[in-house]
Amino acid sequence: MAVVMLFLSGAARADDRAPSTHTLEELVSRWVELKKTISAEKKDWREDKARLNAEYDLLRKERDILKEDISAARTSNTDLAEEQAGLLLKKETLTKALDRAGPDLSDAKRGLQKWRTKIPPPLYSSLEPLFGRLDKSSELSVSQRLQIILSLYGEIENLQHDIRATKEILTTKSGKGREFDVIYIGLARGFCVSEDNDEAGIGHPTQNGWEWRWEEGWGGSIRSALDYYNREKSPDFIELPLAITETP
Repeated sequence: MAVVMLFLSGAARADDRAPSTHTLEELVSRWVELKKTISAEKKDWREDKARLNAEYDLLRKERDILKEDISAARTSNTDLAEEQAGLLLKKETLTKALDRAGPDLSDAKRGLQKWRTKIPPPLYSSLEPLFGRLDKSSELSVSQRLQIILSLYGEIENLQHDIRATKEILTTKSGKGREFDVIYIGLARGFCVSEDNDEAGIGHPTQNGWEWRWEEGWGGSIRSALDYYNREKSPDFIELPLAITETP
């Protein structure tokens, strides 16, 4: 298990012990590895969004051109037959372009479906309406399907770069449900602590949903992180456990 420093702006307490040079070097090295992983994922996100946005813009431009041509044809009686033939040709071209976009939209839909288990249940609830529309998107037009896909990508990206705190009922190692205060660091890690700080856990996403591993000795640190997030304490320098894993 790697240990990552969670830094919240502000001066550290004067009586805090400074970490050793070896510890700092190890943490910096692991942090650099994590940043590389995040950069690669962000690059893939940007490429996917850029491709979909480009296709969306192209379809909108072709649609607008077709609308203008149809409007002009309705106001002119000159060479009506030729104009209609030209419009039909453009319509056929647009239809083919829309058909070509179909496979890309299907791939994007399958990719989004995988995120359903990677988003913590409390954060998923706000996206449930969009995922519901995605499930029924086969009944919609190409432009409507594209709008839903882009909206979901945007919402998921926001969650990836945010920190959220919630209260949840989680099943402890004893098999009993208990309320925990939870803080999520993006969609990669979650930390939970009981109200009395005697139980703490570390969560991560899997193909079957979020899993929690119960750890001893981290209750105080996780509680401090929550207090800093809720601005109940002055900012400070704390440690939280963070393992670097690859998501399939």
